[in-house]
Amino acid sequence: MKTVSQGLTYVFGEKDNLLIVILCGSMNGKELSALEQCCGEIATKTQKAIILSFRDVSNIFPASFIALAKIQKTIRDSGRFVALASIKPELKTPLLFSGIVRESEMFNNIPDAWNNLVARMAQDTKARAAASAKSRGSNNKAA
Repeated sequence: MKTVSQGLTYVFGEKDNLLIVILCGSMNGKELSALEQCCGEIATKTQKAIILSFRDVSNIFPASFIALAKIQKTIRDSGRFVALASIKPELKTPLLFSGIVRESEMFNNIPDAWNNLVARMAQDTKARAAASAKSRGSNNKAA
């Protein structure tokens, strides 16, 4: 478990293509370095699916919104999939209204998030295969 400040702790759980980041504590302006460190560590991981679990997060203050958005952007920009799990309703509303999170990536619990990620990865694999087949078909016609 990584304790990088008194207010925020996180731990990684890794297996095959899944990385679960369990966040614990309060996310406020004082925790920005902890969130940035977490983002840096996520960037070094190779898993295609990442679940951020907020079950044990007591508060999310606006000062931490940018760092939280950066974590999600880092994941998406690397071609991976992100899901957010177990965000308390009172914390979810400000995140949605501010545009920091996508409702389609929010789930009640880790199993629901994982099931969605599996489906999204399968859909992505099919789309890539179809695009590859179409590209090969176009190349064959040109020859």
